[in-house]
Amino acid sequence: NIAHASTPINPHLLCEQLGVLNSLFIYINRGDRKEFSHW
Repeated sequence: NIAHASTPINPHLLCEQLGVLNSLFIYINRGDRKEFSHW
């Protein structure tokens, strides 16, 4: 536990952050597609 706590980046937390960023990126891309479809 001591060695794991000493690591600056928590892999599980990093995975969650990447998942949120990925879903947000997909959401933005869908929004852009909706806007471009009007053109």
